[in-house]
Amino acid sequence: MAAFSTSVSNQILNITLRNTPVVTPAGGFNASPVYVALFTTPTTAGGGGTEVADVNYLRQAVTFTDPSATPALSHNAADITFPAAAAPYTVTHCAIMTVGPGAGGVMIYQGPVAAPKSVGTGESFRMLATSLVCGLN
Repeated sequence: MAAFSTSVSNQILNITLRNTPVVTPAGGFNASPVYVALFTTPTTAGGGGTEVADVNYLRQAVTFTDPSATPALSHNAADITFPAAAAPYTVTHCAIMTVGPGAGGVMIYQGPVAAPKSVGTGESFRMLATSLVCGLN
C-alpha cells in the first residue's frame, strides 16, 4: 500500500505533534476486521477512485500480521480471494476500508496493485498471503 488516507494522516499528525485526542470518524479507525476494496481507477489520499461495480463483487475481510519487523510492515496473513466476476474488469488499485460489503466506511490505506490485473468473467481476483503490505516510513 502506498499511502495513508488524508483522514488517517491528519489524525496521526494531530496525535503525535499537537497532543490532540483522536476524533474517530463514522466507521472508526480501529475497525475489526478491516476489509480490502478493489478499484478500477486510481485511488487518492482523499478517498477517490472507482470501486469495482461487478454484481458479484464484495469487499473481503483481511487479517494482518504483527508489525514486528524493521521497518514496521504488516502483511495479509492469508490469501484473499474475491468472488468470481460476472463481467470483466481490471484492478489497478486497492484500499483498506473500515466497512465491509457495500459502499462507505473510512479508507485507511490506499495505493496501486503491483501490476494491473484483468479479471475475466468467471474468474476471481486473488491476493496471495503476504502480498498486501502496509507500513510506516
